[in-house]
Amino acid sequence: MLKRLKPSSFSRAVYTANLLALSTLFVFESAVAGDHKDWRTACEVPNMELAAVRSGIRTPPDASLARAGQAWLRRGNDYALLTMPGCSIHKLAMPDAGSPVSLRFVSAGGYVLGSWDNKTRLTSWWAGNGALQSMRGPPDSITSGEPILSTDSHWVAWIEAPADDLRSRHVVIRSLGDKREHIVDLPPSSWVLLDADMERQELTFFEYNAIQRYAGLVAVGLDGVRRGPPLIAEGVEPQDSTILRVGSGWVAWDATRDGAFEPFRIAWSLSAGRGSQRTTAGRSITAVTVNPTGTYIAVSETNGSRIHYFKDVVYVIRTSDGKKVWQRSLPMFARSSLAFLGDGLFAYTEMSGSRPTVRVLQIAD
Repeated sequence: MLKRLKPSSFSRAVYTANLLALSTLFVFESAVAGDHKDWRTACEVPNMELAAVRSGIRTPPDASLARAGQAWLRRGNDYALLTMPGCSIHKLAMPDAGSPVSLRFVSAGGYVLGSWDNKTRLTSWWAGNGALQSMRGPPDSITSGEPILSTDSHWVAWIEAPADDLRSRHVVIRSLGDKREHIVDLPPSSWVLLDADMERQELTFFEYNAIQRYAGLVAVGLDGVRRGPPLIAEGVEPQDSTILRVGSGWVAWDATRDGAFEPFRIAWSLSAGRGSQRTTAGRSITAVTVNPTGTYIAVSETNGSRIHYFKDVVYVIRTSDGKKVWQRSLPMFARSSLAFLGDGLFAYTEMSGSRPTVRVLQIAD
């Protein structure tokens, strides 16, 4: 009878070394490029990080957080608004709730807070656009979407569907200042509500069409009628959380890929130019953001491989030619969040051990 031999420590080490060598030789590109660090630091905020929070996908002059020179910061469950110029910090007053409260949606003039109660299994909602107020709805149901603010921060909207008829979906749009309310019926679909512009009387949804195999944005009036053809993101496979609308253009990136073998892709179609980029194979995308005029895109990448080790990296792309104009390597798994504060300032979270610092840079390209 043959006796089964256990692999020795040496053979395991040789196998691991060969696997890493093969992955590096045949799969991975160079993960470390020269850093560009010549942008002047405008200010720093120690012991805080940029908050990763949803916001409207449009960037009109009167509703964009970036155009207002603002970015949200966090330290644990505490949030603050960073405003420029001056690098001023304004702490957010949180409601008195029995469970932690988190920032769920932001606009230039307001925000939505949510708190999940484990005992009641319900979510409490608050909206602020000057004064914080408790919000009626949406109901706690897997058929309902989280609320968003309108671009002017005076309305809150969400998708709702009766539990006994999931095909009868509609959007509830409710005023924060009075009792006005709109109901917009939707066709049977899996649309995700991204934006509500009450001045244009228009809602924007993310749509994935499995039959025609495209993903993009759909505009619908408050009468429920589509406005024009969908805005399709070409060259990538986005989800609702990985697509941004910038005026009549867009920026989108792959939501998922086989991170060990297929680089994630970023694509854009903006007034300043069209183009695409691939990440380093083995890295995944943490965050992508764009400045108000669409001239720069910032990208944060983190290690996405189980058999190779990459440092994180943050870089800024010029959209007219796809050139990287600034780059900074960070510790592995830093997962830096990003923000533009106007067209001339860029912010990212830099880690030193476990201590974060928000660094705001003056763009000099």
